[in-house]
Amino acid sequence: MLVGDADSLWLYNIADGTLVAGASYEIADVSGVTTTEDGRFGVINVRGDGQQFRFLDSGVWVLDHVDHVHLEVDDPELLTFSINGSDHGTGRPAHVVSRDGRVALFFDGDAETDPAVAVILRRSALESGGNPPPVSLTGNGHHGLALPAAEDTVIMSVAEGEGRARTGVRIYDDGGAEIGAFPQSCPGLHGYAAIGPHYLLGCHRTDGAGGVLRITHDPDAVHPGDRFIEAQITYPEGALHISNFAYHPESPWAVAPWGTEAMIRVNPTADALSEDDILNLPARQCGYAMRDDHGQDLLVLTVDGFLHSVDVANWAVHSSMQVMTPFECAGTRPVLRSVGGFAYLTRPADSDLIEIDLDHDGEITQAIELTEPPVRMTLFRHPASLVDYGDH
Repeated sequence: MLVGDADSLWLYNIADGTLVAGASYEIADVSGVTTTEDGRFGVINVRGDGQQFRFLDSGVWVLDHVDHVHLEVDDPELLTFSINGSDHGTGRPAHVVSRDGRVALFFDGDAETDPAVAVILRRSALESGGNPPPVSLTGNGHHGLALPAAEDTVIMSVAEGEGRARTGVRIYDDGGAEIGAFPQSCPGLHGYAAIGPHYLLGCHRTDGAGGVLRITHDPDAVHPGDRFIEAQITYPEGALHISNFAYHPESPWAVAPWGTEAMIRVNPTADALSEDDILNLPARQCGYAMRDDHGQDLLVLTVDGFLHSVDVANWAVHSSMQVMTPFECAGTRPVLRSVGGFAYLTRPADSDLIEIDLDHDGEITQAIELTEPPVRMTLFRHPASLVDYGDH
């Protein structure tokens, strides 16, 4: 796992909780860390003077030979290859989306001057110093995202409203040519999920109405521009809206925060969400993640210090365990992640992170003491599809 604060990152071995030899990195102005979908590479957002995405090779990966897998182990390495905002006339590295063998890196730019730029890398380029070269897409500056989609396409948010507010999406092929556009379909767009042929995007309400934007891929459409179909999944009545999702490739639902003390379940094929899709929590939530190994459970941390396991199919809490003292969801917040049958949780107030055995009543199986309160964490993991081959 990769853990750190704003100016340092540390790579730990989950198996024994030790710091990997030589794997401490001094990088100023780190604003985010994520991993590629195959779990090998870390992506590091650097603001400040850097304005770039950097990459860390964990040195651990799995070679899938269909009937068996090979675990490969090497020394971790902070790559010299990077994606720099200055090369694209922009900055503010933000959302990273890794799926379908590609990594989409989004620079927000500035709403008044610098453009928003999405840089689309082949995952294989991280092993070859940037080859094949990435494709870049440009729009008005905004806090947005780019989502790799079917047939090597990309769904990119756009800001074409007053003050460059986020308004919808445009769709591009693998060469950067536009093949579809829904530029006014999703005011305030933020958050995404990808479930089967459906791509879900959270939208604000307008005049009290609104919902999730659903874009569905139809591979049988003759013309490329007709292969993506727009629809809306209407919100329940009220003032709330969705701005983030959690999802899992083996789950038919996406889930999202609904206000501060509830979660909402989204069926991607539905026309509307109802009150039955809302799950009220005993306290304010401050972190959530789908259970990594099977996606049947949602993990939710609440400010009373409890971690709740939610059966997504039945949409009910089936267990709760206290994992930290009560806290306020402000300032440096806990980070919750899952891999295998375990949850990993940073506890900034205690300057540590803990491992929680989800299959044994939430037992805390190890605690790793850190020199500084942890701000960020991401896990290097093999894909869920390889879990049955053993925990690597």
